[in-house]
Amino acid sequence: MGRALIRHYRATTARNYEEALLLFHSMKRSRVVPDQVIIATVLSTCAHTRNLRFGKAIHSYMLVSDTLIDAQVSCALINMYASCADMEMAEKLYNRVSEKDIVLSTTMVYGYAKNGKVEIAHSIFNGMPEKDVVSWSAMIAGYAESSKPLEALNLFHDMQQSGVKPDEITMLSVISACANVGALDKARCIHSFVENHRLCKILPIGNALIDMFSKCGSLTLALDVFNAMPQKNVVTWTSMITASAMHGDGRSALTLFENMKSEGIQPNGVTFLGLLYACCHAGLVEEGRLLFKIMVQQYRIEPMHEHYGCMVDLLGRAKLLGHAADLIQSMHLRPNVVIWGSLLAACRMHGDLELGAFAAKKILELDPNHGGAQVLLSNIYAEYGNWNDVKEVRGVMKVQGTWKKKGCSWMELNGGVHQFGLSKKDYEKKKELAASEITKKLEKKLYDLSLSPFQKEMPIPRDQSNYLCHMNLISEQTQAASMDNPKPFPLWDVCSSQMYSQDAESSTALQLSPQLHEYKASATAAQPAGGQPPGLCSSVVIPKDTMEPRCN
Repeated sequence: MGRALIRHYRATTARNYEEALLLFHSMKRSRVVPDQVIIATVLSTCAHTRNLRFGKAIHSYMLVSDTLIDAQVSCALINMYASCADMEMAEKLYNRVSEKDIVLSTTMVYGYAKNGKVEIAHSIFNGMPEKDVVSWSAMIAGYAESSKPLEALNLFHDMQQSGVKPDEITMLSVISACANVGALDKARCIHSFVENHRLCKILPIGNALIDMFSKCGSLTLALDVFNAMPQKNVVTWTSMITASAMHGDGRSALTLFENMKSEGIQPNGVTFLGLLYACCHAGLVEEGRLLFKIMVQQYRIEPMHEHYGCMVDLLGRAKLLGHAADLIQSMHLRPNVVIWGSLLAACRMHGDLELGAFAAKKILELDPNHGGAQVLLSNIYAEYGNWNDVKEVRGVMKVQGTWKKKGCSWMELNGGVHQFGLSKKDYEKKKELAASEITKKLEKKLYDLSLSPFQKEMPIPRDQSNYLCHMNLISEQTQAASMDNPKPFPLWDVCSSQMYSQDAESSTALQLSPQLHEYKASATAAQPAGGQPPGLCSSVVIPKDTMEPRCN
C-alpha cells in the first residue's frame, strides 16, 4: 500500500495531490505504519498544495509515534513549513539540525526568498560552503520575484564567475529580471547566452524571451524570437499578442489572434486580456466590444476584474463614460479598486468632475489609504479650481500619512545598469540644479511642438514638473556613474518604475519627429489608479544617438 502511494504520487499531476493525501489518510486508518520515504513524499505533497493543516498533522503523528526523523524527512518537513509560509517553524527545525548540508540550506534559501525575506535568504546563501545550480537559482528567483531585478542580474553574473552552469529554471528568473529592468543591451546579451547554451528551443524560455524583448522596447526582436520558435502554445501566442498591445500595435494583435485560431490554438482568459488591452490603446472600441462578447458567448470564459478593467478603460478613453459606468453596474463581480480607478482616470481625462468624484469615493470606500485615488481626486478638483476641496483632500492625506509610492528609474549606460530615485532631499534641491543639455533639448522640443509635458498631469501650479526634475537628477547622477568612462553618452535606455502618462496627440507627434528617438519604458510598479495593468509601456522620448549598444 505504501509503495502504491509512492507510485501514485510520482505519476500524479498537481490537481491530484489531494488524492495522494487521502490515500495516506486511508493508510493510517488501516494501521499501516508509513516509513520515512512515504512520510517525506506526503510532506512534499503538502508543500505543493500549501496544505499546512495536513502537514502539521503529519508532524504531530511523527512526534507521537516516535518516527525517526532522518535527513530526508527533516528536509521535507522544513520544505513543507517554508512552502506554507511558516518560516518561524522552518527556522526552528533548521536550527536543530547539527550538520546542515547543501539540500537543507537551499531549502531555507528558497523558503525565505519565496516569502520576500531575501536579505535573510542571502545571508544563509553566503554562508553555504558549496552552492549548486539549485541554490543559485533559488537566490536569483528570490531577488527577481522581490522587485530587485538588478540584484538578480548581478547574482547571475557571480554564478557564471563561480563556474556553475545555469539551467532552464535559472534562465527563466534571469529573463524575468531583465524584463523588469528594461535594459535592451542586457536583453541581447541574455538572448545570446541562451542561444549559445542551446536553450532557445525550450518552450517556456522562448515565451519568456518574447516578454523580455517587448518590455525592453524592441517589438522587432520579440517577433524574431516568436517566428523562430519551432513550437508554439497558447502562452506563446498570448505573449506576442500582449507584446503588440504594449507597443500600441492593436491591428497586429488582432491579426495574431486570427492566425492563432487558424492554427487550432484555443485562447484563454489571458489571451483576451491582451486583446482587450490592444483595442484599448489603439482606440478600437467596436473591436473591443466584439471581443468581449465573443469571449463570453463563444468561448464561455467568465470575465474577471482585469477584463472589466480593460473594457472600462476602453470605453472611458472613447469618452463613453456613461457606458463605462453602466458596465460597472452590470458586473457579476464586485467592482474593485482597479475598476473604479479606470473610471476615475477616464473622468479626469474628459473632465467629468461629478462622476470622477463618485469613482474616487468608491475607491476610498474599498481602500481608505489609497494614495493614488486621493491624488487623482485632488487633481480633478484643482483642474476645476475647487481649491477648498483640494485642500480638504490633501489634508486628509496628510493626516492619514498616505502618499503615492515614490518612483525610480533604471538607466542602461555604457553597458551598465544604474538605478536612480527621487528623494525628498533631491526634490528640495531641484531649484538649485542646472538642467543638463539633454533635459533642455527635451523640454525645448516639447514646447516647439506646442506640447506641455506637464500641463495636464500637473494641474497645481509648479515651476517645474516632477518628471523633468527627475530627469535633471538622473543627468547629474549619471555624471558620477560615468566618471570611470568619460566618453560621449550612448543611447539612453530609461526604464521607469512609474508611468508618466501622455495624451495620444503628444505621443503621436513625438513619434513622428525625426529628431527624437522613442524608447518604450516598461512599468514594474503596482497597478496605478489609472487602470493600466502592471508591466505595460508608456513612451519616453530621448535624443537619438547612432552609437551601437555594447555588451559588457
